[in-house]
Amino acid sequence: MPDLLRFFHPVLPAAELRSASREVRRIELGGRAFALFRDASGRAAALDDVCPHRFAPLSQGRVRPDGRLACPYHGWNFDADGCGRSPSQPTLAACDTAAYKVVERHDHLWMAGRDTAAADFPDIAPCGSVLVATRESRLALPVDRALDQLDDDP
Repeated sequence: MPDLLRFFHPVLPAAELRSASREVRRIELGGRAFALFRDASGRAAALDDVCPHRFAPLSQGRVRPDGRLACPYHGWNFDADGCGRSPSQPTLAACDTAAYKVVERHDHLWMAGRDTAAADFPDIAPCGSVLVATRESRLALPVDRALDQLDDDP
């Protein structure tokens, strides 16, 4: 899993994490859970989806008015860089959590490891094509036969 975050991955359409809201979204990447939210300035952020205090899922928490993500269990809260604060012990120094780099490009949120340089973002540009339709088919066949049917040339 550590190598997976060496690269940027599109994790969520940007519109699904609205700038003006205080919502938190849970996403999974490589079998690992992350909590995505926007801080007070509207910047998207990603943290491990586990509070270092009692291991509660941060994605079940809330974004405070100051833009910090608050754990639903005891209220520990974290900024976009993972710097944590304990409301009951303000001098507690070791309550940080892992934070990740999130960039918003091409209408999506892209995530990578904290040390990944922004210059490593893939050199892509919108190609101008637009998805106009999708098709879903339900087949009452064993999976090997269904795949065989889909593989036939027209």
